[in-house]
Amino acid sequence: MIQAMKEAKKLDMTISLHEEDNYFIKNPGYNKGQIAKSLGIEGAPNVSEDLMVARDGLLALDLGAKIDIQHISSKNSVEIVRSLKKLGANIFAEVTPHHFSLNEEAILEKKTLAKMNPPIRSEKDRLAIIEGLKDDTIEVIATDHAPHTFEEKNVEDIRKAPSGIIGLETSLSLAITNLLRPGYLSLEKILEKMTYNPARFLNLDAGQIRIGANADIVIFDKDKLVTYTDFKSKSSNSPFINKPLFGSVKYTIVDGKVVYKNDL
Repeated sequence: MIQAMKEAKKLDMTISLHEEDNYFIKNPGYNKGQIAKSLGIEGAPNVSEDLMVARDGLLALDLGAKIDIQHISSKNSVEIVRSLKKLGANIFAEVTPHHFSLNEEAILEKKTLAKMNPPIRSEKDRLAIIEGLKDDTIEVIATDHAPHTFEEKNVEDIRKAPSGIIGLETSLSLAITNLLRPGYLSLEKILEKMTYNPARFLNLDAGQIRIGANADIVIFDKDKLVTYTDFKSKSSNSPFINKPLFGSVKYTIVDGKVVYKNDL
């Protein structure tokens, strides 16, 4: 990691990190706690993430490298990132819509459709993530889109199902429903975290509407309810199927061409 950070700094590149120490994880995809225990699962504790965030954040601080903490899930990790920023580390963090929308109780109803790495954790973790979004400790909302087939997810022993859910098509609606409407973030701040910020941190010429930029634009109605029953993705492994959400996409435009149109 030290060598990678040195090389990345020379190239002005970002290292994106999935922060889990497998030594502490007996059953991946589920938060270690009473709910997992009731299902006969030991799960993944917060410390498996917290240790790696602290280690890599301190290395980045020492070496002057830029790092991205992907799909942050632990309240302690949010606080660690906040502290590292105050110390001057060049660090930013992502969160997925499912980690700010759900807590570990979702596995009781959704089973393997709520299994992912890192896992959905406690309500305290979810609320800490939202606070991190509010004060810009977490600057990016990313989907961590992970398709799996029905057969892979629909197994008798839930410990054997692969981790991950699809998240691309529901991401905007979940942000509007669970961040905008409760008053946690403005629409402008949500869009900044989904478009401008990731482009800026990854040195991409994207995420802006301006003369000369690629015409990559989404047109949506933030107040219209939409219920996802099927997906454009080849998979449908989502815990949000049949759940009414606010925010209906009307058009998706890529490089000036309409690639999706919703007539409803």
